[in-house]
Amino acid sequence: MTSAVLAATLLTVPASARAPRIDPADLVLRRAAATHAPLFDVREDATTADATVGTSSAASLAADLGAQGVVDLDERTGAPRVITRLDGFLTGPSDASPEEVALGFVRSHRDVFGISSADLAELRLVREYVDILGTHHLVWVQVVDGIPLWDADLRAHVTAAGELVSITGSPVAELDVPTTTPTLPAKGAISAAYADAGASAPALGTPKRAGAGPQLRTEYASGDDARVVLFHTGRETRLAWRTTTFVDGDEIYVTIVDDASGEVLWRTNLVRSDGTGLAWEDDPRGPQQQVTFPVADGSALRGPNAWVYPDTDDDDRPDGQVPALTALDWAYPVTLDTTDAANACSVDFPCTWDASTPFSWEANLEQNATQVYFFLNRFHDHLLAAPIGFTAAAGNFEGADAVVAHVLDGANTGNGGGLPDANHRYNANMATLPDGEAPLMQMYLFPAIPGAGIPSTNGGDDASVVYHEYVHGLSNRLVTFADGTGALNGAQSGAMGEAWSDFYAMDFLVSEGSETDGPSPDVILAEYISGGRPDVLRTEPIDCTVGSTDPTCPGGARTGRGGYTYGDFGSVYGVPEVHGDGEIWAQTLWDLRRQLGSETTLTLVTRAMELSPVEPSFLDMRNAILEADRIAFAGANAAAIWGVFAARGMGFFAVAIDGSDTDPVEDFSTPPVCPGDCGTVSGRVVDRETGAPVEDVRVAIAGHASGFLGDLAATTTARGRFSIPDVPFHDYQLAIASPAHETLTKRIDVDGDESVRLRLRRNWAALAGGADLVGATRPDYSAFGCGPERAFDGSLAAGWGSDSVGNDDSGVARPRSAVVRLASKVDITTFGFATGGTCGDGPSAAVKAFSIYTRTQGGRWVLAYERESLLKRHVMHTLRPTGGKRNVRMVRIVMRSNAGDPSFMDMLELSVRGTPSR
Repeated sequence: MTSAVLAATLLTVPASARAPRIDPADLVLRRAAATHAPLFDVREDATTADATVGTSSAASLAADLGAQGVVDLDERTGAPRVITRLDGFLTGPSDASPEEVALGFVRSHRDVFGISSADLAELRLVREYVDILGTHHLVWVQVVDGIPLWDADLRAHVTAAGELVSITGSPVAELDVPTTTPTLPAKGAISAAYADAGASAPALGTPKRAGAGPQLRTEYASGDDARVVLFHTGRETRLAWRTTTFVDGDEIYVTIVDDASGEVLWRTNLVRSDGTGLAWEDDPRGPQQQVTFPVADGSALRGPNAWVYPDTDDDDRPDGQVPALTALDWAYPVTLDTTDAANACSVDFPCTWDASTPFSWEANLEQNATQVYFFLNRFHDHLLAAPIGFTAAAGNFEGADAVVAHVLDGANTGNGGGLPDANHRYNANMATLPDGEAPLMQMYLFPAIPGAGIPSTNGGDDASVVYHEYVHGLSNRLVTFADGTGALNGAQSGAMGEAWSDFYAMDFLVSEGSETDGPSPDVILAEYISGGRPDVLRTEPIDCTVGSTDPTCPGGARTGRGGYTYGDFGSVYGVPEVHGDGEIWAQTLWDLRRQLGSETTLTLVTRAMELSPVEPSFLDMRNAILEADRIAFAGANAAAIWGVFAARGMGFFAVAIDGSDTDPVEDFSTPPVCPGDCGTVSGRVVDRETGAPVEDVRVAIAGHASGFLGDLAATTTARGRFSIPDVPFHDYQLAIASPAHETLTKRIDVDGDESVRLRLRRNWAALAGGADLVGATRPDYSAFGCGPERAFDGSLAAGWGSDSVGNDDSGVARPRSAVVRLASKVDITTFGFATGGTCGDGPSAAVKAFSIYTRTQGGRWVLAYERESLLKRHVMHTLRPTGGKRNVRMVRIVMRSNAGDPSFMDMLELSVRGTPSR
């Protein structure tokens, strides 16, 4: 397995146990998603005990806050996850302490939060720091007998003048657990976390700290630790262990383990993989120059901000330190090759090693370590200074948690010796632990791809690669859970993590003059290691504008030409993927930089991270940037900010459910004027096959249905009728959602009172609509988010990922099948079917030849449909059965071949349409 600890893959090299390795010959063209064991949350599909505790009071508060007030409820607790105003503050100036300002607001709105005075008394302030603008950022957690509740904190942001900017987080009402004394030992919890990651726990030995404090914190020499926490599932609060486990250099997990059952409740990998002496400013195309940096002494590249050493065998221990050549002088000259065509070396793109010669990288080992050390110290100082202000109080990397960087990581791991194996090429990573614990950065070698003009290089020699990784540390220290664990794990949250890393790196290099930002798109991440190509690590330059016809802005796998918009989410690489989707956010931030300048943009973007809720969506961060502008510039840039985001599809009516939403709705509007120009949308929802009314269906205006109070949405009555008042005049998409039906959308132009008739198509195979998954061929990749149930979940965002017919890693080498029992006996009219790669697999994993069989209750299987040729991917196709249509109760889908992937075979969705049998 390869890396993944709060780093983020610079390249999209697959990194999960099930993901195929990239062939270097395909590097430029193929981009499969990078995942180890992905984010897991037992609450993802859970129902809540009462998620409406403060709804009516919240609606009243939202009305009081005005047209740009935001009161967004947490679906698990019913308490607000965000309360703010995009055009002002929640309270006026005050001389009271920031803590009293915030808690005073909460006390006066306890009905909104659904909490009591006793609940408030259980809050403990665990963090407060002041940013460089004087804004106080405060975080409280709830505790029972000194044990904190995990992932349900309360946080507030108060200006230097005492104005309350926002309240985020969602405390739990009447927090209680039967006992605060665990039965599972700390070592048992750590073992359960290792087992969940598919690994065996090491021999932990005697803990170096045992049972400290109310949380019984236990630490071992290996770095593994465990502490007792409370975990709210949505219906109950459980006693649990929070563990940190160091599976390997690429996998460092934070896991929540239930104390009573040993069940894993939540898990994330802290690594997001990516790809002084004498040093150059940017990369080897510039000259080495004499530079200075802080060190402890002349024996090693170690100082207050960083510690760098080679780890060529990737055992996470130094191969040896890099000492000074002379007294405190690391003047190691570089050896460059500008003539070797076999390694694509040239004067413009010199090589630093020979990918065909073992140990050739040794010539520049000391030079590269010195170069990385220079980059780390330089970027530390840049982030520390205004306007960014990533200070020690904010969680920066210095002192006890200075960055530890491994250079030439795994360079000597190949079977023949002296060359990197497949797990240690074309990448870099950064693992960020909570404040006080040192992060780990790893830099790999990049072998040449001569046919693509890509030279043999070292990621640590390219400033943008090192800076990209460093910014993962910035974002994962500013957007965190209450315990300091990075909270950027969802599809949109993770994409912004990649985008911030690209943006901060390239902003610095352009601002200092190392890179240019000319009239044509030319700001390219890792241009040196990409051989000058703009389409290697990213699909196009970060300065591509919407509608650009420049050939360097060709668009993505399933997008138009030019820069990206919110509607391209999931389409840049053809599937939702953090690097591709991150390009949408990165380009938007570059537009903001072009509009407002670097200094103002850095102020807004950094302060917005500090204001962010956990696991934010793009729209959460848009709102946070508007809040930051209110704090820093009295809202002077609000119109410009709205203009930039609206142009990128993140306008006022855009919608995202949360930071994990892979199908957001884009909109290009700035805030409307209402209620002057508003109408009512009403109508009736009926079943497409029978014409009968459909009850309890949610009909919503896309862009106003993301969990905000005042949503433009309604639920149908027993007669299928609905009415949505106060809809601003505009062109919309209606979104009609029912767990038992296929999702329906309909365009509507509101310029008065509108009436519509909506016909839903019943999906009898929908598990949420009463169907049951009877069984499926091994392997089961449910832990990776792509088990067989995803073939019947009503969404094309995820699907069923299995192994190719000839892949017997799971002990099965034959076609893969899944059987579903329909919600009723059905006379089938058509099937809906969608193919495509899922679970991080590329398009060649899409199922090509497949068969659909049906069976009556107690009858035999009958072939209903068969196909040999590949369907268009990621589209729901209508298929007409050739037999087995009457009185059907069971349906079996059989995947027989794919589009060429030797390892995996995937489909996205199967829908069964028809009418109940008589």
